[in-house]
Amino acid sequence: MHKFLFLFLLIGLSANATTSSEVKKAALAAQADCGSLIRFSDKYLAMGFSRGKFRIVSLENSETFELLAKAPIRDIAIENEIAFVLTPQAIEEWDLKSKTLKAEYPTYITPNILENKQQAEAFALYGDTLVIAHGRLGVSFFNIKTKRIVNQFRLIKNQLPLESVATGVTVSDGLAYLVLDNFHLVKPPRKPPFRGVVVVDIKTQKVIRALDGMDPGADGISTDGNKVVVSFMGNPIWKYNINSLMGTSMPDPELRLWDFPIKGHPTGHATLDKKYYYTCYLRAPSFPGENGGYYKNIAVALDRNEWNLE
Repeated sequence: MHKFLFLFLLIGLSANATTSSEVKKAALAAQADCGSLIRFSDKYLAMGFSRGKFRIVSLENSETFELLAKAPIRDIAIENEIAFVLTPQAIEEWDLKSKTLKAEYPTYITPNILENKQQAEAFALYGDTLVIAHGRLGVSFFNIKTKRIVNQFRLIKNQLPLESVATGVTVSDGLAYLVLDNFHLVKPPRKPPFRGVVVVDIKTQKVIRALDGMDPGADGISTDGNKVVVSFMGNPIWKYNINSLMGTSMPDPELRLWDFPIKGHPTGHATLDKKYYYTCYLRAPSFPGENGGYYKNIAVALDRNEWNLE
């Protein structure tokens, strides 16, 4: 039924945001399973799974195919017919027309010495630049035209050995919002390690805000240009007004969302647009014996208005 709905919505596809959201929702609902991330471009739905598998679904004709990256997938960004696939230490460039791997590029200038938590965790495309959340190493910038790393630096200095980990990134209006996590505990009166949001001007590649004071566990961040949603391992979800992240200290979130429409909770990197919060969802069995008693990862589009995420 979902596939028929998807095809029906494709026929009526228009440029307005609501129809586009419904097409994306239908494309997602047509998938039998979900993995670790959901990403959209104007033409495609991209989904990442374990062991390097990723799925591409055309939003124009519903063509679906799966490809296999060389390493576990951290993120996917699509520009026209090219998919940039992020793995812990590389960016793979895939041609979606020929369904072939064209090239592979390092995510850091010194890729062979990456240690624990220094690997790439997520990226976001803005113009010709992929902004990479690079774990304990901070951030790096990859130009998709020249195919090279043009800059890299740590986001929080003078913090050794309690380095914060950049786990997610989202972009809007020339700014990159990186969420940083840290699970270290320190004995008072020593200052706790940085956990919060760092804002970087993409053009100048300079930090303009470093807002400390979040709970541990932040692993993803997304925005629609108005609101920013931070995921704490999928549960809970915190919502901020994007303008509040331009202050001098970490604001209180407008919302902490704990309760979800299905038993279970979101997982992995989600995607936000004006109407829906698209996420993989670890669904718990509703009754003994369902799904063999196992959790099942499904794709869902949470209505932002219904769940106070607007």
